[in-house]
Amino acid sequence: MKTAISVLSLVLGCAISASASVTLEFSQAYTGGIASNFSSATTGGTGTNGMQWGIVVETAVGGSFANNGTNYNAYAAGVNTAGYLSANGVTTNDYYIPEGTTYDSSSVLQGDFATPGGPGTIGYTAPINLTTDIGGGIAAGGDKFALIWFSTSSSAAGANYGFLTNPSFTIPNSDGTYPEDSTFTGAQPVENASNTFSAAISGSPEPSRLLLLGVGGLAGMMVRRRRAQA
Repeated sequence: MKTAISVLSLVLGCAISASASVTLEFSQAYTGGIASNFSSATTGGTGTNGMQWGIVVETAVGGSFANNGTNYNAYAAGVNTAGYLSANGVTTNDYYIPEGTTYDSSSVLQGDFATPGGPGTIGYTAPINLTTDIGGGIAAGGDKFALIWFSTSSSAAGANYGFLTNPSFTIPNSDGTYPEDSTFTGAQPVENASNTFSAAISGSPEPSRLLLLGVGGLAGMMVRRRRAQA
């Protein structure tokens, strides 16, 4: 009996095939691992049901996630909308795609028929088209991706989120179904939402503008002094 309780299906335009159909399986009840114990807590805690989660694709060839994914700016579009994330006030190459909400998989077992699932499980989602979602098919085979979840299903400044990467988390180069559940075999540690969305950084005045402001202020002081002496 094979029951896939968490399947992320990706249809993307990758470097080798313009319309490669790729399925990434994060959880396999009774045959492999189960991606559970994703928590809303910043430390400790237990798996949390009902949290919005998604994936973040690092769309630059050979690039890295901004700040290792630990300090994104508030995402004004919200957790239900796909788009590029920003960090340090600058738009990054990290593209967020919303998926679904976490749930309780305690009623099923992993492939060892001994280890149960648990709360905070990444659940099934409908297929998404990266060629469309990431304008012009920027996503390609070899691009890194990460899992992201939101403690209160919010991406506003001050809200907490979790970010999980793994060396195996890359977009495949060709069609097929690719299990990612080996990352989640055995008793699962709690994955905390230990990161915080920061407020966007506003631009600072240019040095030349600061110099003009300083000169203007000095001239004003001199005028006021002359008037006082008169």
